[in-house]
Amino acid sequence: MVMDPFLVIVAANKAVHSQKQGKMTTKTVHSEILFNLSPSRKITESFRKFGIGDRDESLLVVVVQNDQSEKTCKALQSLRETVIGEEVAVDELPSLADMSEIEKEYKLADIELSTCSALDALVSRIAAKDIISL
Repeated sequence: MVMDPFLVIVAANKAVHSQKQGKMTTKTVHSEILFNLSPSRKITESFRKFGIGDRDESLLVVVVQNDQSEKTCKALQSLRETVIGEEVAVDELPSLADMSEIEKEYKLADIELSTCSALDALVSRIAAKDIISL
């Protein structure tokens, strides 16, 4: 459901900003990132769509940290040992995205895509989620 790393950067930046302002919708900065990525204003639906599931074949890991602490390094190592699969560069993210599913989930219309890229449309939606709803 994530077609470009920039979407995660926008969602994470918004989550950290909300945390610093004391205005998060969810309880943690990590859940706030998932919520920001989702077009839904419902937290449970956001988790269902953007959280990890038993049948998922790909996984994007986002680490929010203040420093390169030993705790963070150990958590990442534990994750690498737990997840069965191949670690790939974030540059490969677009090749893992199902654009038809993304267009359906975000309700991207042909007229919208004729004036801007899907990435631009999604970035705008993430940034304006608190203000408007589609």
